[in-house]
Amino acid sequence: MLVLLAGGIAATLWQARIARIERRLADERFFDTRQLANSLLFELHDAIQDLPGATAARALIIQRSVKYLDRISAAAPGNSALQLEAAEGYMRLGDVQGKPGNANLGKYAAARESYQKAVALLQQPVRDPAIDRRRSRLLARALIRVGGYPETLQALQILEALRKADAHDSTTLTDLATGNGAMSDLLRQKRELQQALEFRLMEWTLRKQILDADARNLTSTRNFALSSKRMGGLLWAMNRGPEGMDYYRMALRLEEQWAALDPASADARTAISYSHSDIGFLLAGDQKFAEALAHYRKTVSIREELAALDPNNARATLGLASAYWRTAGVSISAGNIQNALELLNKAIKTLSQAKNPDPSSNRSRTELAHIYHVYGESHAGLGDTVAAREWYGRSRQILDGFRAAGTLDVDGADLLKDVEKQLKSSKLR
Repeated sequence: MLVLLAGGIAATLWQARIARIERRLADERFFDTRQLANSLLFELHDAIQDLPGATAARALIIQRSVKYLDRISAAAPGNSALQLEAAEGYMRLGDVQGKPGNANLGKYAAARESYQKAVALLQQPVRDPAIDRRRSRLLARALIRVGGYPETLQALQILEALRKADAHDSTTLTDLATGNGAMSDLLRQKRELQQALEFRLMEWTLRKQILDADARNLTSTRNFALSSKRMGGLLWAMNRGPEGMDYYRMALRLEEQWAALDPASADARTAISYSHSDIGFLLAGDQKFAEALAHYRKTVSIREELAALDPNNARATLGLASAYWRTAGVSISAGNIQNALELLNKAIKTLSQAKNPDPSSNRSRTELAHIYHVYGESHAGLGDTVAAREWYGRSRQILDGFRAAGTLDVDGADLLKDVEKQLKSSKLR
């Protein structure tokens, strides 16, 4: 019996030792997997995110990272730190899939789903005050990315509470600026322009305060320039064009400084292209067509280069198509209809050959509606009323589809109104 007892104790001790070794190995594998996911998600991704042509690679890196994070979260339920890491992974994945204003793959529905997954993870309460503050900040960012009015309002409430707790936290101020800008965009869509201006002014003031504290910070420069452009666009919509032009020219100066400090930045060149396009739009509105075309040609040149560098980037593809039809519209006003038709043909080709977004997506079809509209203007200018009516009709068909689906936004409604006006015009009868 003593031999049996000794043998049993020895076996138990051996099994306990094996269990400890297995637990240690499991802990090491868990730690290594978590380190790999974080290295992919934050270090490697951040190292390539500004490189031209990196959109598809960024998406692959983040998808792999989130896959690892999902496994980790499942293996350690209730671990708040891991939930935050997974949520941030979903947010980054959503950004690459389809965040407006960033290089993305044009998968906008998938991006919204990723953001909603992040929100679901971040709505779970945590006990650690330090982690809870980070959770609240990430939740606000995710809600803003989801993009609805209730979500943005909730995000602003969270961020105001964070600012009261620490009024000098620059990260909170940056997020609060983003939230105010998002609310301004939503109110502009609802045509509540005066209220939209109040939120835009709050955003602009915060962006300026942040940049004044660190004048050589490229991210702060980028954000302040973008806020200035959006202020200019809102002022134009309120029939305050000269004030709007001042903000656009300020933005262009800032973006040129940014590009000089970071010549390899595709984002800087993209931002400059949008400033030239918007300035050209305002000049065309003042009947200064030659000056407007000079700015639009710069836009086209920059965006052709960017689209060639990164054919997976839906923002670059849509931006190039937009540059073509906008320049075509000004060419018609300047009396060069043949040049307008050449540009429109390029716009159609750009969309039809796009890798991202899908040519059947709402974003691509919105661009098509604009292109067809300008085709109508071109043929009306040539006196070909039959062709003009056909192109206007194609534009209306797309826009009517959006209206029936409840997805027609303010800009689309304005375009539809103009299309219907042209079709009723005596010049086309």
